[in-house]
This record gives sequence, structure tokens and C-alpha cells, in this order.
Amino acid sequence: VITVDVAEHKVESLDCRKCDGDSAIMQVKVLAAGDITIIVAGTVGGIVKIWDAESLRQITTYTLPMKEDTQLDRQNYAKGIETVRTSQGYSLIVGTNLGNLHVFVKEGVSFLHENVQEEVHKAPIADIANNGKEGDLTVEGYRFAVADEAGNISVWSVAPLIPILSFKASGESLTAVCMRDDLVIASTMLGKILIFSQTSEALKCEISAHTRGITAICMHPTRNFLASVSEDTYINIWNLEGLDSKEIEAVKSTSVKDLMICGVQFFGNEAHLAVIGYDIEALHILPGNSIAA
Repeated sequence: VITVDVAEHKVESLDCRKCDGDSAIMQVKVLAAGDITIIVAGTVGGIVKIWDAESLRQITTYTLPMKEDTQLDRQNYAKGIETVRTSQGYSLIVGTNLGNLHVFVKEGVSFLHENVQEEVHKAPIADIANNGKEGDLTVEGYRFAVADEAGNISVWSVAPLIPILSFKASGESLTAVCMRDDLVIASTMLGKILIFSQTSEALKCEISAHTRGITAICMHPTRNFLASVSEDTYINIWNLEGLDSKEIEAVKSTSVKDLMICGVQFFGNEAHLAVIGYDIEALHILPGNSIAA
């Protein structure tokens, strides 16, 4: 795991090799959890490792219970990571290749495994995302979306923790998910972006966004811009302002030569965009003022 302190231009490395042998990282996220910010990594073997983002001190390591009879060509792993705010505080949700959702409860600066939700998803979890920034929503309004590799999306409330909506992307394998207001946005292995409405409980728009599978998507912190990246080397940014009239504008499209891009995130007060590719330790940065006028 490579972390970057943007203010000081300092790069730090976190070692995941102690997880259990050579545990490949399936997903890593930086997440807010009340008074702390955490870095969470999910690995092959079903190991969840959590660090304090400020001190880079490891605070929790947990091996998720997995089925012992998993086929050799389908290794157990942890993927799909998000924090949610509940009436009791903060919880961390982690998905698995079995479709399970493991719930960790924040206790002080640690996270304790509380329960597992097994009934909703049966396919490997691809991604999990919540619908609000810190302080934006009441607990009653807080939701999170879970996407799996069989094209299923569930939307959950946190008070209580139950699924309240579901969407089906027939014939699609989903790779990532994000939320903005009423929208649930998912990407696919076929290079599509699917935008669903929670109000109508239906597909609102489909974008043929990339020529290869989309690996990550994220929303701009203040504008209705969606960034998508793919193994086709392209970074695309979409303006969703005209979504109701189905007029989706591509405001920027740029290629990073020979780079199979696997991650994307807006960051900083000026909303710069960072992307990273497979097997490299360098971030590519698009300045916020270059993305769109």
C-alpha cells in the first residue's frame, strides 16, 4: 500500500506481506470514521488490515471466517470496503468473494467484528460505497450501496441495517459503485456506466464509456462530475448535469500511455484527480483546474 501526503509531498509505504504469505491486495481505501481517518486493505485470504491514516500505525488485523471447501481456482478474499455512520457510532463494512458482508464496529480507535450479513448477495462483492460526506446526513438518511460481480446492487439503510432497494444489471459483471443524492452509479467489465434512480427504482441512463473493463469510478466532491478509469489506459470525466434529459457530456478524456489504470480519486481543496496503474508506485495527477472550466 502506497500512501501520499499531498501537503508535504511525502510518500509512505505500508507492508501487507505479513498478512499470511504472499497475500495480494484486492482493494484499499482511505475512509473517515468520526474522529479518525483510516486506511483499510482487503486481501486474498480474507484478511482485513486497518491503519491510522495520520500516524500509519496498524490498529486492527482480522482474518474473516471463510469456507474451507472453496475451489482452488477461486481463492477466498476480502473486497468491497466502506464506513457508515450509525446510531451507535461508526461501522466498517467489508465484502467477500462469497457475497458476505462483514460488519465491524468502531470501539475507540479499534474495530471489532460484530456480525455478518449472508442472505442478500451470493456472488463476489465488487465494491461498496456510501451516499454522504461526513456531517452531510442524519443517520436516518444514511445509505450505502453494494455491487457484486453477477450484476446485483443492493441499497442498505443503517438504522436499522437492512437492504431497502435492489437493482439488477442483467448480463453485466459489476466492477465499482458510487452514490450521489438519488443516484446509484455502477461500472461494468464491458466498459459501461449504469446510472440508477433510487426514487424510480429503475435504470436511468447507460453510458458506453470505455473499450475495456472499467476498474474504478468516483464522484467530484462538489460538482456532478463522474471520473472513470479503465484498463484501456483512459481517464474519462463525465458531466452528469444533463442526466434528466439524457445529455451526458464527456468533459475530459485523456490516455496514460501503456498504463492499465486501476484506481481513481479526487482529492484536496482544488479537487485534483489522482490515478494509479497496476504494479507501479507512481501517481498520475490531473490538476483540478484542468478538468473543466
